[in-house]
Amino acid sequence: MNAPVTIESHLVRVEAADLLSRMTAALRTVETKSPVPILTTALMRVNKGSLEIVTTDLDQIYKARIDAEASSKFEFTVHIDRLLRILRKCDKGSLIDIELVENGNVRVQSGTLRMNFGGQLPATDFPTTDDIGGDARLGPTQFMVPVPDLQRILKKTSSCVSKEETRYYLNGVFIHVPEGQTAIAFVATDGHRLCRVNLPLEGELDEARAEGYIVPRKAIAELLNLLKKRPDTDAVHVRLSNSGAAFFFSDGQELVTKLVDGTFPDYTRVLAPVTYEGPTADPTDVSRAIRLVSLIADKKGHKVSLEANDDGVNVLCASGTDTAVQPVSASGGVGKEYCFNGDYMTSILQNIEGQVTIDAPNLTSPIAITDSEDEDALFVLMPVKK
Repeated sequence: MNAPVTIESHLVRVEAADLLSRMTAALRTVETKSPVPILTTALMRVNKGSLEIVTTDLDQIYKARIDAEASSKFEFTVHIDRLLRILRKCDKGSLIDIELVENGNVRVQSGTLRMNFGGQLPATDFPTTDDIGGDARLGPTQFMVPVPDLQRILKKTSSCVSKEETRYYLNGVFIHVPEGQTAIAFVATDGHRLCRVNLPLEGELDEARAEGYIVPRKAIAELLNLLKKRPDTDAVHVRLSNSGAAFFFSDGQELVTKLVDGTFPDYTRVLAPVTYEGPTADPTDVSRAIRLVSLIADKKGHKVSLEANDDGVNVLCASGTDTAVQPVSASGGVGKEYCFNGDYMTSILQNIEGQVTIDAPNLTSPIAITDSEDEDALFVLMPVKK
């Protein structure tokens, strides 16, 4: 039985399940093998009625608040991995006590189990998180995004984010308001594929900077994690500043990140005109056909062709003297022909929710790929020489 929380104690009591959920998210923010010991810990700020958890890798900050029982205000650090080992073994519905004792050590108790963590680093050693992301938490540019919309936008754009560190300015999702537009554009490209998803604006977006904002790939991945299992009725509050981006969730969690310090290229130069004159088909059928004909390819990044005819489309692949063809049911675009990297096309087709339309004016033009269920999304794939 956990003893009552006394007025004199530096003890906080929380639901083990609540703390497990937040500490699991916190662990994703830290570098567990960091050479800087303090960066493997979580800063725990205790107030009467709440516990705030803070972690950082110096590029982004994760914060969460949960209900707690405490009699005084205090703060301490705890090694995340050690605490998680205990939390994962706690019984469902159990409480856990965390107490700051002499010499900065931490005592953890759940039921009859009691553990003492020695050698905890002082809270004063924890980085000043105000320097990370600058004034993003108070960023002048702000908007609300429904959870389903943000999930859809980030899932699609993240599939085209570059992983090449030499092209660091492509290592994230670009957010901006195109001149004369009434929507926020989310854009990502690796130089071979591009995805743009528009989020319609309700009113003006205050003080949006013309050069836009590049949110890093790591932050995008964490946002997708934080968006899981949330009610569709929830919304995320986004704030942007010259130095950072902040994302606030309705349950008290927040993520603040630095921006990629670079200039995103003028992607509008490669946007293919969408005329909807190309063939329309089931993306699963097209993707399966590409994988089948690619069985004869002897290397990755192989070339695949798609030719539209009166009966649908033929998906073709050649490797040396070997050839393969797989017909797919489709409509429209008779006489159209496209040539592309098969792997890149299948990665795009995975993000199409309805029917896919593939279109380009000729064999050397960028290929526009649209989704019948998402008129705000546009994928562009660069062609390869036939």
